[in-house]
Amino acid sequence: MRERETREAAGARQGRGAVRHPVEDGSATRGLAGLQGRMGNTAVVQLLRRSGHPGARDALMPAPAPSPAMDRTASESHATASPQAAPQTAVQRAVTVGGSAVADLAELIASNGLDDLVTDTGRRVLAYLGDPRVKVDLAVQDADYLVLEVGRIAAMIDLIHSINGSGILGRRTLVGQDIAHTGSNDLGDTTALAVNVLDKRGTEDPDRIRGVVNQSLTQPDNGSFSVAMERPRKEDMILREIDELTEGRLSESERQQIARDAMGDASLVKALENMKKGEKLEEARAEVVARFTSLLQERTQNTAMAIVSAPGQDVANLAPGARTYESDVPSDRLAPGGAGGFTSLVLPQWFESYGPLLMDRDWPQGVTLGFAGNKQITAHYKARGRDWPVTVDAPDYAPEIERQLRQFQVIATHILKAAGGA
Repeated sequence: MRERETREAAGARQGRGAVRHPVEDGSATRGLAGLQGRMGNTAVVQLLRRSGHPGARDALMPAPAPSPAMDRTASESHATASPQAAPQTAVQRAVTVGGSAVADLAELIASNGLDDLVTDTGRRVLAYLGDPRVKVDLAVQDADYLVLEVGRIAAMIDLIHSINGSGILGRRTLVGQDIAHTGSNDLGDTTALAVNVLDKRGTEDPDRIRGVVNQSLTQPDNGSFSVAMERPRKEDMILREIDELTEGRLSESERQQIARDAMGDASLVKALENMKKGEKLEEARAEVVARFTSLLQERTQNTAMAIVSAPGQDVANLAPGARTYESDVPSDRLAPGGAGGFTSLVLPQWFESYGPLLMDRDWPQGVTLGFAGNKQITAHYKARGRDWPVTVDAPDYAPEIERQLRQFQVIATHILKAAGGA
């Protein structure tokens, strides 16, 4: 596993690996995201469940009765994928490995001795990708990267199924129940479940409201995307490489310049050399972080955003004010729906094509589902007591967070990291 993770990270650093193209043209307002905005969550869930979407559990889970308008819109959006809406014809394979179309992905994985690395959920993903009705453009360079990408998709499915069933759990509970999870670089297994509370009471200034949202996503320490970039210290290859840099190295010309500046004062030479070494060390650490930008971007993409539209008073526990702050959840759990629970899940756009694979289980009442496009943001990666600014293309969770903040005045958010990512 460590060798696979290292290879994935190396590919991420060099911009290699999987190339994903959504079914639509990349616009955040089309596809399921557009349907959710026009017709609401029921239309999205109904669409994902309908016949013609492989993986949807139609016979076992009838969809709720739609309104005529919702049914018409869902049918129009579904026309290109449903065999009920159009003749069932095979589409050109859109999954390529090393530039070549592959008819049997499972066989390719098995022939490369990688079958044991595919989970049960991963096999469902492979079956889904192999269905001629599915239109997903996926390009990977070889079988190893195919396994990694299938694992990435499967990890998101497992994450959503888990939180929809058991709720969002804190590290204390996760460790106590021996549940696999992707942690952060802080220490201790008793860390409480934390959320970001966003409060707009006291202002209607759109710039201030937008600032509160952006701070909740990108500020150091508890900004959602800053947290998403973290991994436990023992598992983070970026931190390991930074830790290997113990001191800055001076060139001979730099030493000579320091000697001239010190004018023969030995103690001053030593002080100036130490100061220069410190500067060089920080520069070297910054270079490490910069080399891993693609990997840090992958970490932000392997996330889901949960929104609590009505956090309890024990969570939203500060006086009204236009701000965002981190707060612990005393129960160490956010239930799906209901008072104090999470009421919305927003997933990254790259996962939209795999949405039907979420519908083999009951979708929780009171939880809406949406998909976010991409936006360039600058978050902060914490290492060696510094918060290094990192600019990446991340899921654009901000519009939905801002919309709900305006509607409900006080909300809470929690970013989830899919297990298994680098």
